Amino acid sequence: MVLDGKLTGVQGSCAAGENSTVNATMKVAMNLTRGPAAQARDSVLTFFVAATEGDRVLDEQDYTLHANFPPNIDHGTFTSDDIKLVFPVSKDKSAAAYHVYVGYRLTSDELAYNRRRGAR
Repeated sequence: MVLDGKLTGVQGSCAAGENSTVNATMKVAMNLTRGPAAQARDSVLTFFVAATEGDRVLDEQDYTLHANFPPNIDHGTFTSDDIKLVFPVSKDKSAAAYHVYVGYRLTSDELAYNRRRGAR
């Protein structure tokens, strides 16, 4: 294992935007641990943010988080850069009509490994 990660939180805020929109700004926090196969002190991790309305995915984007582990430190909490989202609203639809999901973008091998080792 090169890197082990756990999403620990999403902080965000919303503000009225222009032309019947709500602007949301969020940051994603995660605990990361360098695994025994890690060869460098720097790691790049890909995660996604998806916005949905009901069963429909409106948008999904990949983001990267750069984690730099200091010497002799193999575990830390890292926070993403600001992520900006814009939601259309009207008198009949508020921003509460949308949901935002965050997750890791895993390869097939990473997903299979996580399924084998089970919940942590």
